[in-house]
Amino acid sequence: MSAVEVSVVMPAHNAGRFIAEQIECVLAQDFGPFELLICDDASEDDTRTIIESYSDAPELRIFENPTRCGAGATRNRLNRHARGRYISPCDADDLMLTGNLRRLYDHLETHPDTGMAYGPYLMLEADARHRLEKPPWVRGKDHSESWDYVEFVANHAGSMMRRDLVLQVGGYDEDIPILDSASLTLKLAEITRLELVPGQILYAYRRHPWSSSAAHPDWYPTFQRLVQAAMERRRS
Repeated sequence: MSAVEVSVVMPAHNAGRFIAEQIECVLAQDFGPFELLICDDASEDDTRTIIESYSDAPELRIFENPTRCGAGATRNRLNRHARGRYISPCDADDLMLTGNLRRLYDHLETHPDTGMAYGPYLMLEADARHRLEKPPWVRGKDHSESWDYVEFVANHAGSMMRRDLVLQVGGYDEDIPILDSASLTLKLAEITRLELVPGQILYAYRRHPWSSSAAHPDWYPTFQRLVQAAMERRRS
């Protein structure tokens, strides 16, 4: 592979507690060539400084929003700048585990009818002191084994998707405060296969008091809105 095959895209807002660890996880992937696009979404902490401390990494491309745009709009911006055939979205406060890019890339290369691949992931729940509140547990279910009107089983963070399909469905919804990842997977499910690659755990998702989704008051209304929109599209 001589050209960039995979673009890892990472929006970041006030992620200073975690982002250095995630950047190092991505840069340590045994895969290449790939690029890592990070956009600081008007952070008020040291997120931008931490990102710039890795500016010597040849894989890294840094962007900045002068005012906060939100995760959906930021992801869309990065996807437009991406050079890879595949996009791997990851969150600044999670951990991309060893083998993620290689395993998902190989799966998509050998399964041309699959538009999105994802692996089993580890759930980490921590308190404000970064102490685990319960033992970690593994999640991972194939999209075909559930109904996405009820359960979003296709793990978005740490997945890999065909960039042309992401652009074809219009990317992420930008007018919602949360669940932009679910908005995309619902749309992708209408035109392609979303598939679990079983076996190796490829990603660790961190749930903590600073998560954008933690106790968000608009979670359920947004969920209802996305499902209703999906139902209307699929009936048309």
